[in-house]
Amino acid sequence: MESYISHQHIAAAESINQLPQLKRNFMRHQLLELFNFTEVMQNEDRLMRLFIENFSHQFPQLTLFHKATLKSLQEQLNLVAYKWTMLIQKMTDEQLHEAPFLERVQKSCDYFRSTLKRYLKDTIDRTRQVKTENKAVAKRLNTLVPDLMQSYDFKMQLLSDIAKQGFTSENYQRLKQKAMLESLSVGKTKSSTRRKRRV
Repeated sequence: MESYISHQHIAAAESINQLPQLKRNFMRHQLLELFNFTEVMQNEDRLMRLFIENFSHQFPQLTLFHKATLKSLQEQLNLVAYKWTMLIQKMTDEQLHEAPFLERVQKSCDYFRSTLKRYLKDTIDRTRQVKTENKAVAKRLNTLVPDLMQSYDFKMQLLSDIAKQGFTSENYQRLKQKAMLESLSVGKTKSSTRRKRRV
């Protein structure tokens, strides 16, 4: 029993000693998460495929617009974010806490926010006006559009808040939760409005 208790004390002490490193790793994870746009990209890709398969004749210009949007997002958003996150992964823990880097994080948030808005806002607004009599396609459209809107609103809100308030682990968690709740609320409201217009 004494041996077991002694072992538990040692394990607890080791865990406590690891806390600073765990906290630093958590901060790096948060930064990589902040600049990850996979969900937005996947939602726009699904919507583009829906248009190619079902609306290329009825809405040829909007179909091409979705193709161009995804291409622009890949080049101006996703590729830039990939290079930025690769740099973050290579940086030391000390560098992640330096003022010049944290200022750069804020500027990066502003860049990605403006890039998202430039390529997606008009695409979403135009797509919300699309209607179809095909019930199966309409069901998919009424799922994919709100999904894109929600992921877009979430990232826009979070990036905007971090750009204004700066990045810390505590601040990020609080602003992430706030952005998630607000984007879910907006998504439900817009989705409900869209369904009412179809009735």
